[in-house]
Amino acid sequence: MVDGIEWEKRKKGGGMMKKVLIPLMVILLIAGCRGKPEVIEYPNKPPVVYFANVPPEYDTLSHAVKIYWYGYDPDGMIIKFFWAVDDTIKRDDVLNSGWHGIPFETTLVFYDTVSVEPLEIETITSTRYNLITEEVLAFSAPQIDTAYDHTVYIKAMDDDSAFSEVVAKRIFTKNNYLPHPKILRIGDVIFKEDSLGNFEPLDTLIFFIREDTTPYWKGIPVHVGCVDSDRVFLPEYSYRWDDEEWSPWTSESVFYFTGSNAEVLMNTGYHTLEILVRDDAWAVSKETLRIKVKTVKRAWVTDTILLLDETKDDVVPYVLLRSSLGNPISDPDAFMDNFYMDVIGAPIKQIDISYTTMDYSYYEKIARYAYIVYVSDDAFNHMGWTDPVARMFVDYLNTGGHLLAWGLLLINGLVSSAENYGISFYRDKISINDPRSPEEYEFVGPISVMEDYFPTLTLNTAILDSLELYVDKPVDIAYYSPDNHALSAVTAADPVSSYIIYLYDSYTNDPLYESSGCGFRYRNDTYGVVLFTFPLHWMEMDDNYEPVKTVVQNSLKYLKGEILEE
Repeated sequence: MVDGIEWEKRKKGGGMMKKVLIPLMVILLIAGCRGKPEVIEYPNKPPVVYFANVPPEYDTLSHAVKIYWYGYDPDGMIIKFFWAVDDTIKRDDVLNSGWHGIPFETTLVFYDTVSVEPLEIETITSTRYNLITEEVLAFSAPQIDTAYDHTVYIKAMDDDSAFSEVVAKRIFTKNNYLPHPKILRIGDVIFKEDSLGNFEPLDTLIFFIREDTTPYWKGIPVHVGCVDSDRVFLPEYSYRWDDEEWSPWTSESVFYFTGSNAEVLMNTGYHTLEILVRDDAWAVSKETLRIKVKTVKRAWVTDTILLLDETKDDVVPYVLLRSSLGNPISDPDAFMDNFYMDVIGAPIKQIDISYTTMDYSYYEKIARYAYIVYVSDDAFNHMGWTDPVARMFVDYLNTGGHLLAWGLLLINGLVSSAENYGISFYRDKISINDPRSPEEYEFVGPISVMEDYFPTLTLNTAILDSLELYVDKPVDIAYYSPDNHALSAVTAADPVSSYIIYLYDSYTNDPLYESSGCGFRYRNDTYGVVLFTFPLHWMEMDDNYEPVKTVVQNSLKYLKGEILEE
């Protein structure tokens, strides 16, 4: 280092040829003003550069190491450093060969000549007068566990365009361990820490796909990572679907795939995702990670309502009553089909799920419909919303679906059997909280808070009481008490962002249930839900199925945005 006075001298004198006028005052006094002053020229001194604080030559290092060097100019200042790796002669057929000049306050990150990618340079802030400089070398070794020798050259240029006479040179043996791609998560499916290599198709790797995004669906998220034992900087990833073009390398490790950025996914079926990883030395993984994902294209048919019917038609209370009175319904299925057609008031596509359990295959069955009516349980049979079903409906709503559902045990299923997705479904999608279902016979009916659209309903106790006379089947009507004229297991809940349609009328006026909600509605610009936690088809109705028909049809109008615009 030099002090301030000396530095000012250097700045004024620079690295130019120094001319010093020696005033020979005594001679001039004697000889008079005869002759010119004698000029003495001092030759420029070249700058000096050398490595500092680096491992000894021929040390075997990891593939990335920070190198420091020091440079100074005895009679001026350094204005630029030059570096070269392995080849100081510029050759058109050798990438990055020859000398490369940089300001001395720059940190270099560069890669060896086996790479076909351009150099990357990161600039750091440095004090102008601190001539110590550093560079980070990240040389790739294209074959795993193979060492490569690399020679690094550094030279300096001063303010008189003079180069250092001695070029600093250091040889390092570099060894790079190749990275391995790793899948961390796809959508909501989390993989184990050791998830490397190829994957067989998983039932859970099925997702709805649409071309654009919604506030609740940004695409199918894929989280990737890598195993790299000698990583220094962030790795980069490249991917492709179904043997299409590889994507550009990116350091992003989370990708959201939609129909707009992965058009092939709009074809319903299995698709193969391939992932490569490139480490910070630009060495590419030897293996390609492959995994199959099934996508189901969403559509929004509005002129037909999809009905998912879980009830056993032959044991619906009204059907049983007719049988008990000696006037049985010959075709309970057709009878209930007509009931649904009338109360829904629109063309329907019905899927009977009374003797089966919905699974991931139902993604394709519900994908094309904008509106779904789900009728659950008749207390003799309950499949309900299991974990796969809850997950499917969360995905359905997030991608722009609308759901009307009613049933005695719907929410019970979410709480008891949908352990992973139940809370997400009722709290985040239906927007209710703290669902609770009494074991005692507590529910005597729903009380409307908006009679103009949703009239108060009455439990059809006459039918339920009469069924005690029918002894050919076990029709004690589980969950019903003739003494109390009340149901058990009907869920009460509290609204989060939803609106209450019906209040819970409690037999004992228990504050845990009384005046809580048993009917809810929620809608936003993407999806909508109307939920009744009691069976609508157990309510009193006239020959035209009123007032249940009004409740159902106004529920659908609400989901379509035709009424109750908040």
